[in-house]
Amino acid sequence: MKDKKNSFYGKKHSKESRRRMSESHKGKRHSEETKKKISKNHVGMKGKEHSEEAKEKMSRSHEGKILSEEHKKNISESCRGTNHPMYGKKHSERTKLKIAITIAKVFEENHNNFRHTSKNYFTGIELIVKNFLEKHSIKYKHNMRVGYYFPDFIILDNVILECDGEYWHSENNKDYSEEREKKRDKYLEKKGYLVFHLTEENIRKRLKSLMATILRKVRKRNGTI
Repeated sequence: MKDKKNSFYGKKHSKESRRRMSESHKGKRHSEETKKKISKNHVGMKGKEHSEEAKEKMSRSHEGKILSEEHKKNISESCRGTNHPMYGKKHSERTKLKIAITIAKVFEENHNNFRHTSKNYFTGIELIVKNFLEKHSIKYKHNMRVGYYFPDFIILDNVILECDGEYWHSENNKDYSEEREKKRDKYLEKKGYLVFHLTEENIRKRLKSLMATILRKVRKRNGTI
């Protein structure tokens, strides 16, 4: 039953209730006949795509979660040998091509994220900005995840500083896309962040005056000046 016709509509199971249900299902296995029935009746997401909002909710729901060693072991065991969904099967050439195209597309769209998402790794110009922030006692977060992205620096809670290297943001870099940058900025702005792009030249030659301008704009926007 769906919606208001369901006697449980608008209600939620308590943690204790969920724990009991979980315990009651441990060690149970569906028969092959039951599996077939479930598979036949479950349409799921086949042919559909999650909305950006749904993806973001799923992403947030998993942030900070750490699987126990037992949980990891159970997942591993459930996908071994004959339990693996691809056991005894092979991908068709068409499927292999689709997988390859998808991987290439994801890599292309997130190339800069894949390059340096370590909080402890700083490029040359990022190191200059880091030293400036520390010298002026400005707290920052480096490569901290925001949804799908890892901004270079986050300061004052909602201000993002992106260090745009000369090569990585030029026509010489075939992976660079101005359209993708705009899409990324728009996404971050919707999250409530102010995004500032610092070019390599400005970082190396006039960082002090540039940061003064940025901080002035932030204070003006927040009504503190």
